[in-house]
Amino acid sequence: MSFKINGRELAEALTGLQRAMARKTNLAVLKYVRFHSEDQAVTASVTDLDHHVEYKFADAEASTQATLLLPAKELHRLVKSAKNDQVTLEATDNSQTVRIGLSGALGERTHFLPCIDAEEWPEAPEEISVMPADGRFIAAYRSLIPFASTDPSRTVLNGVALQLGRGGHTLTATDGRRLCTFSDFEFPEETEGILPILNLLTWTRFPTSCKLGTHQGGFRIEADNWSLQGKLMDGPFPNWRQVIPDAKDDDCVFQLGNEDLPALKEAVKTLPATNADTGGDKNAGISLMIQDGVVVLAACDSQSNWVNQPLRHSTLSGSEFTAFNRSYFLQAVEAGFRRWQFADHMAPLRAETENGIHVLMPVRQENVQGAAKASTPEETQNETETITKETTMPKEHKPPLTVMSAIEDKPEEDLMTMVQNARESCRTLNTTLKDIAVKIRADQRANKALHSELQNAKGVLEKLRDIAA
Repeated sequence: MSFKINGRELAEALTGLQRAMARKTNLAVLKYVRFHSEDQAVTASVTDLDHHVEYKFADAEASTQATLLLPAKELHRLVKSAKNDQVTLEATDNSQTVRIGLSGALGERTHFLPCIDAEEWPEAPEEISVMPADGRFIAAYRSLIPFASTDPSRTVLNGVALQLGRGGHTLTATDGRRLCTFSDFEFPEETEGILPILNLLTWTRFPTSCKLGTHQGGFRIEADNWSLQGKLMDGPFPNWRQVIPDAKDDDCVFQLGNEDLPALKEAVKTLPATNADTGGDKNAGISLMIQDGVVVLAACDSQSNWVNQPLRHSTLSGSEFTAFNRSYFLQAVEAGFRRWQFADHMAPLRAETENGIHVLMPVRQENVQGAAKASTPEETQNETETITKETTMPKEHKPPLTVMSAIEDKPEEDLMTMVQNARESCRTLNTTLKDIAVKIRADQRANKALHSELQNAKGVLEKLRDIAA
């Protein structure tokens, strides 16, 4: 039983497969990669129980139909520096060891790696049928990932929603402080669901042209030699359309010039923060205003000292100023949003591209020095005091939505949190039960093997007794 695989292709496959493996697990089999041959095809696959990823080799052959389970990290460590070699994976007389042969410019080399019983591999789900996906899907998915929530208590937001709209499908992500959506994608009508954040799909070497299918809470993606199947996020995605503010003619408009991108990145890194004694804070608020006829980004340090970063190639209409999370704003700009508009410093910021809309909740900065808008007597009582506070969607624009609200004492939000926690507990329990089932099967196989060995030993003893007689 042996596999012969091109070293370069094997190293590339293992690099991608490891991105799909479970990060933390006590189940040994989930740290292994499964090599399988059937009908002249050789594949390598990994799983974290919720997702199953398979790579089909273009340059590989097998002596017979066979299956080997090998530790992914150890195997990758051997082959990543031998990409020009021919790699042979061969079973030995010891069922717990596999011989790894490398043949190339450095000659013949042999290594040995541990393996485990192929029957321990978890059963793969039934394949979901796929159809060609919109060619922009993978690129849009990658662009939306930074805007999805990472809060484990809000699992429904820990993904990218694929939904059917009036003009086609939309892809949307939100974390409650910002929302980004891209529209006009072409998918079959039945293709909908919340796709989880998958490291494999963010890999720059993963193909961008793919096929996609969803069915009964699951999804499947096929791209060139890769196939990925797993579970969709459980639960309904919020009605995000109601939190998008309307664009009005009298809104202030900020147009970021391409030449100012380096200045924006420098401002995010270096402008001070009120809660930091030295340096900046990537998530601190930053103000946008006009000062002496020039658009500037400004921030105040803990000693009430203001520092400005001019944006000389950008424009800002109107006399209003606004403030926002600097890191959130930079991520939106890097996703392609350059033209922003807002009603006032309390209103959400809206940006729009040809097929995308981004909504960013502001942070409130009162008594900003140098702002074009004059302060009222009440606002100027404490000139050096800066109040920074996250704001929620103003009621005059749209009804408040739980996902976009920062108010913590609403019973609806508490209920939503309880529901999400319950779903997460059920998901964890389901995974634990699967682990237990796999362990039970492994113990049963071990007991069967032990029983077989005892029977063999008994037979040997009987033969020795007959010889002695």
